[in-house]
Formats: sequence, C-alpha cells, structure tokens
Amino acid sequence: MAYIAALLDNPSTESHGMVPFIYRDGQNKFQVTGFKKAYGPLDQEELDNYIRGGHFLEVGMDCVGGIGSSELPTVALWVGNEFSTNVQRVLPLYNCYWINNEWWNTCPTGCFALLRSNEAYDVLEDFVEYAASKFTLATDLEEKKTITRLMKWTLPGHELTHQCQKLCGMWEEYHERMWKKR
Repeated sequence: MAYIAALLDNPSTESHGMVPFIYRDGQNKFQVTGFKKAYGPLDQEELDNYIRGGHFLEVGMDCVGGIGSSELPTVALWVGNEFSTNVQRVLPLYNCYWINNEWWNTCPTGCFALLRSNEAYDVLEDFVEYAASKFTLATDLEEKKTITRLMKWTLPGHELTHQCQKLCGMWEEYHERMWKKR
C-alpha cells in the first residue's frame, strides 16, 4: 500500500489515460512520479496550494499498487466516471477492467490503478484497438462520434484514432449531403 496524495493535472471525468501522481515517501515527503525526469519533493503547503488551485486532484488515501522505479516510472492509469459511463453505453461488451477490480482505487470523479508506464500504455492501446474495431461495425452516426470521442480522450495521437476521426467526418458530410437532397 502507498499513500497517494494527489493526481497531477486534475484529470477530466471524460478522460482515460496515464497521469503522474504524488505519493508520500518513507521520510514523510511528497514525491512526484510518472515523469521521465524526477522533480524534487513537495511540502504540505505546496501540495495544498496546487490542490486549491485546481492543478492536482486530491486523492489522500492508501492505494493498492507499488511505487515505480527510475527505469519505468509508475503512473496512475485514470478512468473518469463519464468516460466509463460512455464506454458501457456504446461498447457494452467491452471488458471494463476498472469495474469491481481490487487493483483499482476510486475517488469521486473516477478511478485509477498504479501501473508501470509501459503496462498502462498497453491497456490504453488495447482500448483504442477495440474501439476502432467497433467503430467499423457501428451504423449509427452518433455512436461513431461517441466511439471516436472516447478514442480521442484515450490516445489522441494514435493512428487508429486519427483514422476513425477522419472516417467519422466523412460519414457526417455524407449524411448532411443526403439530408439536403431530400
């Protein structure tokens, strides 16, 4: 168990991704992990200021999972509540690994797991690949748009995300032209 003080960048309830976090070390100092380059420790006042300013999402609890090493930093794999709801709505057969899983920690706006960055990226990429396969099967434009939005919140720079976004735009143009002809 590790005491996690906060998640950096105050992740959105709509998002799914890797975020750095702050944990309390053995000397009772707050350390940042999840960045390639380590930052110095924070004191309680600095931490509180970042939380009050809306830059960090306060967690303040003991969490399952270990703290990362310098080779592979540990990150918080984040799933926002709104993201989870949308996945369950448009991808109902997707294995929502974050639901009822002992490795996931919950907070008011979402949940997270502490993983090594390469493991977290694999999870994100698996989701994008699954979503892209369902995008191709979807026949409803709104469903395609929602799937694309979920992919953009997960890995916006991924090639499959770009392809689905482009196809969704083409579908939208086609539907607009068809409605104008009527």
